[in-house]
Amino acid sequence: MKWKSYGVDDLDGKPIVVRARQRGGGVVAETVAPGPEIEDCLLGRRGVCGAALSPRQSFSHLLDAPFSGGAKARKVLPTLLDIQIPFPLEECVYAFVDKHKGAEGSVRVLAVGARLADVRSRLSELAAKKIDPNVLDNEGLALWTQAGREHPNASPEKLRVVLRLGRRRSTVVVGRGKRYLGAHAVLTDNTEKIARLLRAYVGKDGRTGQIAGDYEKMEWLCAGAAAADTEVLERIRRIPAGAGDRSLTIAREPAAFLARALAIRALGIGSMRCNLRGGGLEHSASVRRSLHRRMTVAAIFVAGGLLMCAGALISERRLRSNVAQAEEAFRHEAERMAGHDVGGAKGEHALRIVAARVDELKEELRPFLEALRPSLTREIVDVMTVGKSSGLRIDVLSITPEDISIDGSAPSWRACDELLRMLRENGYAVKLDRQGEREDQWIPFTIRK
Repeated sequence: MKWKSYGVDDLDGKPIVVRARQRGGGVVAETVAPGPEIEDCLLGRRGVCGAALSPRQSFSHLLDAPFSGGAKARKVLPTLLDIQIPFPLEECVYAFVDKHKGAEGSVRVLAVGARLADVRSRLSELAAKKIDPNVLDNEGLALWTQAGREHPNASPEKLRVVLRLGRRRSTVVVGRGKRYLGAHAVLTDNTEKIARLLRAYVGKDGRTGQIAGDYEKMEWLCAGAAAADTEVLERIRRIPAGAGDRSLTIAREPAAFLARALAIRALGIGSMRCNLRGGGLEHSASVRRSLHRRMTVAAIFVAGGLLMCAGALISERRLRSNVAQAEEAFRHEAERMAGHDVGGAKGEHALRIVAARVDELKEELRPFLEALRPSLTREIVDVMTVGKSSGLRIDVLSITPEDISIDGSAPSWRACDELLRMLRENGYAVKLDRQGEREDQWIPFTIRK
């Protein structure tokens, strides 16, 4: 039996299940009826089961890292994401799923995630329906990648809108060309909100995120259980399209579109995949696989140790013949490093003699080393200059080549942005913590690495 995966869309009432399998170098996805025969599959016991977090239960942000190098960008990405979200990053599970060049040599990265409380709540919803997914995907990304798979968009200039239309709730996913821009949860009959959301993306460049003029064409792809409802579609067609024309396409088997996307992504196929079931909430099968991998690695190390022991036993006689030579070489090296005869000292005793001599040399050389240590004056001047230009009051400043700590107060919420940017460009992976506004309207802040 070939390896299988299952995608479940339960966001519009009765679950829709799609089974996907690899066959002949491709993927075959088919809708299956929920029943006793696939209960184990929906519990993640046979194959892999994927479900989704809606935009109401998750978040996505496009981050601009001011570095062209991937290693530096990876270091600051969690800090950049922490600034964007209104709750502590430690209470979230997140992933960075797409990276491309941004404006002026920066790196533009797509981050997706969810609060652990929302993940826990979603798993409880699914458990009530006897569903225990191995993979908890991001709905917006799943819809976007499946739209690209089934309906490729060749034009990088065209704005694409993917609508998963539910009977009551829907999801709007927006991108330009192949670039994902965002996903939003709406009520299906709230066409005014859909129109407002789309106006926010008019002319937005998928690479830089900046306004680049009015778009000329807009492509709509409709999926979901209500995509076959002529009344719903008519309301969608009446949404103002902005400047230029648009095309509207209905996906194949629209009700199963999301489940199909989840099943194919659960196979490990396609781009921008993620699994937000983490932070101690992993599926039991995933925990077992991880434990099995660790045990396998441990077994390899044990086997390697046994082989080394066997080799040691075989080589014992040869090693004994080399011990005397090694001890003599060690004694000569110890005497060379100590600068005098160590007598009959061996092993640790000889090393202690050498260490004592090294300590003496370190004390003798300390004044020269201190004189050669680079000055931090320039970094201090930069901090004070930028702080003054931003109107900051800096009360405490502690800086070393490896660490920095600043306490002070700011006249506004964004007044620390320029100082943060300068510190990060100088290699300090710093984090900003703000407190509430004081009676004098100044905002206390702390910057730490």
